[in-house]
Amino acid sequence: MREWISYLGEIVLVTAVSGLLYTVSPEGNLKKHLHFVISLCIVVSLAVPMFSMVMDLPEIFEKSFEEAERGEVGTNEKLEDSLISVSKKEIEKAIASYIAGKYAIAETEIFVETVLDAENPESIEIREIHIEIGGECSVSFEKIRSDLEEMFLGKSRVTVSSAK
Repeated sequence: MREWISYLGEIVLVTAVSGLLYTVSPEGNLKKHLHFVISLCIVVSLAVPMFSMVMDLPEIFEKSFEEAERGEVGTNEKLEDSLISVSKKEIEKAIASYIAGKYAIAETEIFVETVLDAENPESIEIREIHIEIGGECSVSFEKIRSDLEEMFLGKSRVTVSSAK
């Protein structure tokens, strides 16, 4: 912040001195050349902070890249964990919605808990599905269980129970 204040002070000083020189200069051909030189001085004084900023850009980028590389490992793990968590919730919601629609059970009466195998984040597998049904159910739990096992090709262990 102090750098910006000093740059602003320099610009004000250059502008004030330039204006003073321009007003005291004699009329004629010399005044045109003096006006040109004064304009160049003002432009240079305005451009100096930009040049120093441009010269500092490689250092700023290098520091930010180093910081990003140091924090990258933790960030990727957090991102994977949140992705797995969101995927798990969406899977559970989809299973509850499927059961509610197929067997005419209120979705609020269905509680689904899944166990995911997420060792490889590129291929998350559903290992277990636990379902608790709280309301009245006209279909046997075995029918729901076998239907879901068939839907997941027998790769997931499905348990269906009453929440009562």
